Amino acid sequence: MPRELKNAAEIKKYFQTEAAKIIGEIAGKPIHEFENVREYQVMTKYGRMKASTHDSFIACRFDSRNLAQSLLNGLSSKWNHHAFGLGTVGKGKEYADAILHEFASEFARIEPRKWETHDVVITEDDIKKAGIEKLRDREAMGERLIIEGFNAEVAAGEMIAEVTDNDGERPEWLIYSLENKFASSSPLEIYVSYHQWRKINPKPEDTPAIRM
Repeated sequence: MPRELKNAAEIKKYFQTEAAKIIGEIAGKPIHEFENVREYQVMTKYGRMKASTHDSFIACRFDSRNLAQSLLNGLSSKWNHHAFGLGTVGKGKEYADAILHEFASEFARIEPRKWETHDVVITEDDIKKAGIEKLRDREAMGERLIIEGFNAEVAAGEMIAEVTDNDGERPEWLIYSLENKFASSSPLEIYVSYHQWRKINPKPEDTPAIRM
């Protein structure tokens, strides 16, 4: 017999735990964990979606609003599911179960599966022809775009080595923040960041980042 949930904290913990089970069954291990919040990523028929479980809502966001626009409202790529008032009078376990059931049904409708990528080599001419947004849509569908002649690891290293704050200092938090950003960035996003960086911080000589 299921244990009775006695208070709002237990009800919210139950909701968060069960939501993680629904997503984790498809996604596998979370990509990030912070305290009780777990973040997952899954492939869907609308491209990659990241989802994190909280004590009264499930936060979902698609990589590409363009691919998921038939599912979304407004200009946001968010697809959140809320349990408003969870733990208050009349909104206990039965209410949590109803929200979880609704989410599970909607989650199945977007055809979730484990997120996997495959490498595809493109050229700078391909970038010019397609445009960055179209290429981002391709990445949302699982393509990891490698730019011919561009070394993303070297480019990221150059930016990390050169970054300073407004006072010309290199605080640890700034370097750490940039390292984390590039660690989770695709080669395409590093390519975009690097070319924006070089517009502001030009180098007269040829740089290692544009040679393989």
